[in-house]
This record gives sequence, structure tokens and C-alpha cells, in this order.
Amino acid sequence: ALFADSIDMGMRFHEAFIGKVGGNQKNENPLMKQLLYSDFVSQERFKRKKGIGIESLFLYVDTKCENNCIFCRNKKTEDGDVHEIEEKLMENRRLGRRKLSLVGNDVMLHGRFTEILELCRDNGFDAVEVMTSGNRLADREFVKKLSSIGINITFSLPLLGCDSETHDKITQNLGSFEKIIKGLENIKYYDNLDAIIHTNLINQNI
Repeated sequence: ALFADSIDMGMRFHEAFIGKVGGNQKNENPLMKQLLYSDFVSQERFKRKKGIGIESLFLYVDTKCENNCIFCRNKKTEDGDVHEIEEKLMENRRLGRRKLSLVGNDVMLHGRFTEILELCRDNGFDAVEVMTSGNRLADREFVKKLSSIGINITFSLPLLGCDSETHDKITQNLGSFEKIIKGLENIKYYDNLDAIIHTNLINQNI
């Protein structure tokens, strides 16, 4: 998703990051890293150069992940420094963009996640997409707190199978399927919360 405004925009995004690097779709895709790890001004310059019509800016947040997906090799153990995150977000005061994608292993697992969302809001972002396993959304009080921050939040959730047996086998985290389902139930009560479901097609789920 990543705030691609149309199918055409999504196709251009795919061409820029996949088609031009020989079909490399791994985490270490060099063009993807060039975008996600750069400052906001450099991201804008990169998108113009590549002709990528995506409004959203991107912020990579170092976090761990409760899941241990069999296809994922990008494991982190420590949270990113909030002061460094704040410095990056403050760049938007000059740019004035409204959409941001928070990406990482599971951004919601950052110990100061709600504070990060507040910093997003305070620096001009009113629509934030969050890459997450979705496990924490099973906590109804936590979801209520996220809604109260007062910005539109879209959760990008991985559903890796149509049942718990398949999904949990891939995530190697028993109960992760049920947590996503519970999380979807919880967010439907809040107008400013939404979800995007995505999947990875691999031998274990096709």
C-alpha cells in the first residue's frame, strides 16, 4: 500500500524498486534501502528522479519482532533512539507533507511507540501507516490509546495463511493468527483506524 494513490502509482513503485534490480525482492534491495534509510529531503529528490508518484514519506524504525517468520532474515534486537527519530521527523516542518509510512520489523513493538506517533502528529503528519505484525492490536485498551492520539493510522498487517495452523507455522509464533483477527475486531470501532492486509506467497501457504 504505502499510500500509493492508484494502481498506476503502485505499478510505478514496483518498477522502480523491483524491475530495475533484476527481480531482487529481498530485504536488501538496494533501491529500497536508498529510500527507506535516507532523510526526507533526499527521499523527495529520489522519488522525483525515479518518477515515483507517492505522496508518503518513509521512516525506518529499528525494533525487534515477536514473530520469527521463516522468510525473514532482518532481525533486530534493540529499539531505535527516539531523539534521532524526532530529529528526522522535524525535517517535515519545512516540507509540510501529511503522509508518513513507519517501516521496520514491527514498529509497534518499539517501547515508545505511542510517543513516536505523537511526534509524527506534532510534526505535521495526520496520516500514518504502520508496518506491524499486528500482535499488539489484540489489546483493546492499547488500540483505544492509539485512536486517542488523534491522527489517521493504517496498520499494514501480514496474513500468511487462511487459518491459524498455516499462519502460525510461517511466523513460528503460536497464537499470532488469532491476535491479528482480534486486532481487526478491535480497530473497527474507531473511525481513524484502518488496516491493510498483505501476504507473502511461499510454498507453505499455496
